Amino acid sequence: MAALQKQGKSTDGDGDGVPDAADFCPESTGKELVGPTGCTLHIPVVMKGVHFRYDSHELTDDSRQVLDRIARLLRQHPDVRFEIAGHSDAQGDPAYNEWLSQQRAEEVKRYLVAHGVSAEQLTARGYGSRQPLAPNDSREGLLRNRRVELRRLP
Repeated sequence: MAALQKQGKSTDGDGDGVPDAADFCPESTGKELVGPTGCTLHIPVVMKGVHFRYDSHELTDDSRQVLDRIARLLRQHPDVRFEIAGHSDAQGDPAYNEWLSQQRAEEVKRYLVAHGVSAEQLTARGYGSRQPLAPNDSREGLLRNRRVELRRLP
């Protein structure tokens, strides 16, 4: 650490990759996955801002910006494995929803791998409408259930 201070760089007392000056959780062990503030990320994380074109697995432009940030974070933790879990609402054919959610999870994985995340670090799985976060009886509920999550694997 003294060498870091000599070079004008911030120290990282807990070894989590976040300089002490920006670390809001200086007691982390350095072994858990932390965000840019140095605090442990709780998994699963709904990838807010990751959206797809209607009835498609094509990512929107805004989604790419979100995934760029996620890729940077995952590259900092190459030893941690994740499942990318695709979900849908309950509208339509259940078999189609499961297929589409799988395609969306695989598209997110492809994007992350293309941006430097190891393919071995990621698994893609579609769950269709089997794991809703909200009732499927309102527009808001339907939107909440159309999601992609990042789940840490053991």
